[in-house]
Amino acid sequence: MAITMWVRAFGAAPGERLAEGNRPWTPPYDLLTPEETPLLYGVDPYDDTIFNRRQCERLLMREVTHLRTQRLAPDQIAMLDELDRLILETNRSPHRYLLFNGD
Repeated sequence: MAITMWVRAFGAAPGERLAEGNRPWTPPYDLLTPEETPLLYGVDPYDDTIFNRRQCERLLMREVTHLRTQRLAPDQIAMLDELDRLILETNRSPHRYLLFNGD
């Protein structure tokens, strides 16, 4: 199941996107744990999961860095590269949010 990733601004029209991921988030479930990656572990594949700028810059970046220390397939590395890009876009300005849109 693919989960789309995108960035939106507070007060934007529903569905309006400032940036959209070029790759879907396909969770590496075998690498996600509540202890090491609690935010990514909690992404709901069946609903929206939203992270604010502070969560992105302080916690989510740490989780991505941790995942990069694991044995990853090339498509997983590309997915993390895309997530990094969206995190940076979220961090560019206040009132931006990173959204994982589940099925």
